[in-house]
Amino acid sequence: MIYIIVATKIEAQAFVERYKLKKSKFKNSVSYKNDNLHVIISGVGVEKAKSKAIELKEMLKSADKVLNVGIAGADKNFKIGECLKISKVLYKDNSIKLNEENLYVLTTVDRAVDNKEFKGIVDMEAFGIAKILKNFDLDIYKIVSDNFEPKKVTKDFAKKIIFKNLEKIL
Repeated sequence: MIYIIVATKIEAQAFVERYKLKKSKFKNSVSYKNDNLHVIISGVGVEKAKSKAIELKEMLKSADKVLNVGIAGADKNFKIGECLKISKVLYKDNSIKLNEENLYVLTTVDRAVDNKEFKGIVDMEAFGIAKILKNFDLDIYKIVSDNFEPKKVTKDFAKKIIFKNLEKIL
């Protein structure tokens, strides 16, 4: 099974539509699944993501794959809509290396960043997931939704940019 953890229902919608997923339950929350995929909505923030990862960890089998997919803010060096495979996640004074590919470093933050002076890529959930599931088959993909202008990101736009990158993710 491939488990996909997303923060919001909008992030889940691209998977639901493309892969004809049916509404289901995961612990005490809504999820979507078919025979091969199970999309779990964690809620926004590192603690909510960490809680869902703990719940998922209890039922993972060695053959299972876990993906964290979602939108992320990034500086002007990154193109809006660009899909980034993350190799390292930072949060406060902590760091988790996910793979040896030396791709992109993601910083997990506690609130949306609207400071154009910030450099790099940011999200609000990945570290919580990586901390719990780093020893499993875990990949993190973030799609750049804005250049630190989070108020400009609409639900339709977020769904659209994830949908456009599904082939790269799965």
